[in-house]
Amino acid sequence: MNKPLKTLPLALVFALFAMFFPLCRTTGATGNTVYAAAGAANVSLKIIAQPSPVTAKDGAPVTFTVKASGEKLTYQWQLSDDQGKTWRNSKATTAAYSTTLSTANSGRYLRCIVSDKYGNSLKSNAAYMKITSLAITGQPQSVTAKNGDSVTFTVKAKDPGITYQWQLSDDQGKTWRNSKATTAAYSTTLSTANNGRYLRCIVTDKYGNSVKSDAAYMKITSLAITGQPANVTAKKGASVSFKITANGPGITYRWQLSDDQGKSWRDSSAKSAQYSATLSDTNNGRYLRCVVTDKYGNSLHSKAVYMKISSSGQNGSSGQQGGSTIQSDADGTVWITQNGSKYHTDKNCSRMKNPIKVTVAHAKSLGYTPCKKC
Repeated sequence: MNKPLKTLPLALVFALFAMFFPLCRTTGATGNTVYAAAGAANVSLKIIAQPSPVTAKDGAPVTFTVKASGEKLTYQWQLSDDQGKTWRNSKATTAAYSTTLSTANSGRYLRCIVSDKYGNSLKSNAAYMKITSLAITGQPQSVTAKNGDSVTFTVKAKDPGITYQWQLSDDQGKTWRNSKATTAAYSTTLSTANNGRYLRCIVTDKYGNSVKSDAAYMKITSLAITGQPANVTAKKGASVSFKITANGPGITYRWQLSDDQGKSWRDSSAKSAQYSATLSDTNNGRYLRCVVTDKYGNSLHSKAVYMKISSSGQNGSSGQQGGSTIQSDADGTVWITQNGSKYHTDKNCSRMKNPIKVTVAHAKSLGYTPCKKC
């Protein structure tokens, strides 16, 4: 019968273990003492890839990762809603943290605590998740200008990596098509082909988020003179008025005067749709016209007309075509030539030879038509 083995003294056990398995004593990153077998590779705890901030559109899935070296690593992701002042543990305990970006977590910070089997631990850098701040800060404005003018539309936006795509619509924004313009400005020449066209810009950031600008239009000005002033012939001392009517946005008026039958012009002080004066020797034969301007700077000149003292001492023509401020011009006097086809209110018009003075009614009865020059 075999005899039982005797128990070896504890000191002898340690001595034998140290003989065959020598140990190495080291101090961990947190200051704790760590023993490892001598000759074995001791992998030190180290974070070699930090999590990066993420900016994306609302509802996008986002993932943060950390990469570390060490033995038997464990992970604990922490969250902060006060920009890193205080932290709380999340349920994520792997090398990756995933979530869906929303208004609830936009601006949230996170970090990862990585620990090894020796109890050493390191904290990663803090990173944040954020809904993109892409926004249009300057909208394109509608343009009304003259046919043939160069017009430009611009959009302003802020956020990283912005791209632009201008779109056009010929049905007041019901349908849209891409143009070739891919910068912050769209330029073209206004014409009847694009008159009334709408446009907008789609602004996209590097995360794929996009916003549309307001729609704007390009339009040829609708400025038009609808009622021209007319010549006035009246007796000396009569109050005479000239009127003009026009359509267009933000119209202003400026009456101009000429004492050389329209060769040169000077501004008067009259700035309304009507010009009034007292007929006298000073202004007898004076020409006038009105410059009509809209709010876009487009302008039109009325036809030139004159004021004249009647040689018969009677009042004559009206101050606006289609209306009567004094009386009909049918009783006024005009000048004709025996071989001509026009009647003239100015005796010297067209350098007439031997002009004949007749009434307007008589000139018309003979088949004469009014001269467009005078």
